[in-house]
Amino acid sequence: MLFDYLKPKLVHHQDFSEEDQNKLKSAEKEIEKGLVSGVWVVGSTSVIAILAIFLGKPVLGIDGFALVDAVTFAVFTYGLYIKNRFSAWFLVVIFIAEKVYQITTFSATSGTPAFAYYVAIIVFIGFLYGVRGITTYHKIISGKLVDSTMEKGAAKSR
Repeated sequence: MLFDYLKPKLVHHQDFSEEDQNKLKSAEKEIEKGLVSGVWVVGSTSVIAILAIFLGKPVLGIDGFALVDAVTFAVFTYGLYIKNRFSAWFLVVIFIAEKVYQITTFSATSGTPAFAYYVAIIVFIGFLYGVRGITTYHKIISGKLVDSTMEKGAAKSR
């Protein structure tokens, strides 16, 4: 199918040992934390950007152009949903870049509220959990694929 890569990867847990099943469940919970962070960023940025468009002036240092950021985060949050490693890392990197830009540009002039920094730290930790979950997930999945490929190769050589 043309868009199969847009579907989340389905893993049948019964193919794994009990220990790997537990690790996969834990990894998926960590990925969910990253997803929550991504959805939060997309939602809050969109609402504030739309509000800024209607008011005709920036709100909390965010203007209507931030909708581009929201779309970017939405695309890569979906990448996290389909368990893409690049998307997970990109979310962390782009979030750090956005916060550095925000701090250097807007904090000096508009005085960003302190709660925004606390929220940013929580969101950042959520993205880190997403990276950790994706890394663990792919480590287990690729180990299983290597094992099954080796078993098939050993069966053919007999």
